[in-house]
Amino acid sequence: MKQDVVLEGRMPRGVTIIAALSILGGANLILGGIGNFLSPPVISASELAGIVLPAGTLALISTIFLFLAFVALGLGSLKILTGLVLRTGKSWAWMLGIATSIASIFLDASSLGVSSGLLTANAIEFPTSVVAIIYLTRPYVKAFYRNVPGTVPETKSSEPGS
Repeated sequence: MKQDVVLEGRMPRGVTIIAALSILGGANLILGGIGNFLSPPVISASELAGIVLPAGTLALISTIFLFLAFVALGLGSLKILTGLVLRTGKSWAWMLGIATSIASIFLDASSLGVSSGLLTANAIEFPTSVVAIIYLTRPYVKAFYRNVPGTVPETKSSEPGS
């Protein structure tokens, strides 16, 4: 099986796909965050029937959802930035890609079970973030991000004696 290796300083093909998914995911998070900000999920006492909560808990939960909407806006902006810089081959772009994907997974986990705009965003974000982490940690992809401008990267060959 032929592997997508870094040859002559060229970018692995999958980096373009991950960059596009990052931009789309970032836009999706921004839209979900705006949706939650403009129309926050309302939790009523009837939804929590049978659960005894201290006074003010519903207000605290609503505040947390509002905070998550702002987090989604910020993370969405960072994911768009990530998508724009991933193709540069800079090591900080790789680190930003990994960091935003991990943060996205945590945001997804924090919003589970909530019927809101973030849930829709997370249904798309979670799998793409996992795929991005797996792909960006492949040795041949990491090699692309270790390149320093003006140096020739190592070339790998699957044929012996080449």
